[in-house]
Amino acid sequence: MVSSDSSVPAQAHGALLAALITAAGSSLGDHLQLLLAVPLTTAGFVIAWVAAGRAGSRARPYRSIELALSAAVGVAIVVGPPSHTAGWFQACYWAYYAAGLAAVAAVAIGDAPLRHRVLWTMVGCAAALHLAVPIASERPTIDVWTWTDACVRALLHGAHPYTAQAADPTRGAFNYGYVTTVYPYMPLVLIAQAPATALAGDYRFGLALCLPIAILLLHSAGRRLRADDRVLDTAMLALLMHPRSVYMVSLGWTEPLMVLALALYVRLSVDGRRPFAEAFAFLLLPFLKQYVVAPVALYLAEPRRWRSIAIAAVVLAAATILPFAATNWRATVDGILFPLRKQAFRPDSDSLAAFAHHFTGFVPPRWLAPAVQLGVGAAAFARLRQQGLGGLLLASALALFASFLVGLQSFVNYYYFVGALLVCAAVAMSPPEAAA
Repeated sequence: MVSSDSSVPAQAHGALLAALITAAGSSLGDHLQLLLAVPLTTAGFVIAWVAAGRAGSRARPYRSIELALSAAVGVAIVVGPPSHTAGWFQACYWAYYAAGLAAVAAVAIGDAPLRHRVLWTMVGCAAALHLAVPIASERPTIDVWTWTDACVRALLHGAHPYTAQAADPTRGAFNYGYVTTVYPYMPLVLIAQAPATALAGDYRFGLALCLPIAILLLHSAGRRLRADDRVLDTAMLALLMHPRSVYMVSLGWTEPLMVLALALYVRLSVDGRRPFAEAFAFLLLPFLKQYVVAPVALYLAEPRRWRSIAIAAVVLAAATILPFAATNWRATVDGILFPLRKQAFRPDSDSLAAFAHHFTGFVPPRWLAPAVQLGVGAAAFARLRQQGLGGLLLASALALFASFLVGLQSFVNYYYFVGALLVCAAVAMSPPEAAA
């Protein structure tokens, strides 16, 4: 047996702890927004920032990671399954996270064979649970699912998706300060979701496969990196036990695709033999979600990557944006830029901006989040640029994290991707020599 008092390399420890506290905090929901959600989420950023300066520091004890994992599972149990799901699914949800408590204990004190058996069992259970979500919740009342489903179906029927219109699932029950008039996401999202809709009738079946495949890729990357065995096991469990991972599929958010693209990039980056494929995988992130800005700038900081990045960017633009822009450029551009030009401040966000707004009425200007993202990204990269893959991932996480804390909108799905960046950074920073 391995004691839970065993040590973890300092930077990997900080990144994992930040990911787990952020997951717990951002998952708590509106009723605890000011009391717990915003403070805990902000604490996650502070811990990640401190971790960025811990290169060469002595290893930290594992026990705090074990406690944070247990807390994340506890939050999942408190939050409960997605609303309006079938009773049988809710029973499966409770059973999964109850088993998660046992898995945390196994990873904390079990030997390597036991940990691995438990982890791969949980991967299989997570895949089954996620695949069951679209069956248990047929029509979620959230605009992201309604718009994506309507526009994917328009695409499959040969219509321009950016001219399609989706019904308001809440029938005007909520006023967010703006009205969505066009699909507000990137074309690649529609292309990626189309196969699952065509084959299974719901694009969320594709999202359900993202987490187990991402974990397979991360595990393979960790083995090739010779990552600390305990850190790799804990990183996998951190992704599996995220309190809102089931919600990512249930509500049809894009972030599971981004986590899959991130894991693919990490796996390809470890080999270092396919620069175009590596650049292509990394650039999938901004082609999936508009908020990925500073990470691209940080990735460009390595001059040897420029040629591969340029080719990958041209290929992605030609394959995803150009076909839509060629047939209706105005609608396509309007959709891509909608979040930047039209979306308004959401006081129900999990952010410092929302916290300040509650007490002072302050509304952050639209330029603040991009400026903070670039500024924090530059500062973080200055501290981490000598640390290779792990440094890039941690700096990217800090840049996005900071922009979400001060931005117009930020919710659990945003922090879900930040958490995945932190988890991948921990794996990349955890080879045995990192603890010296």
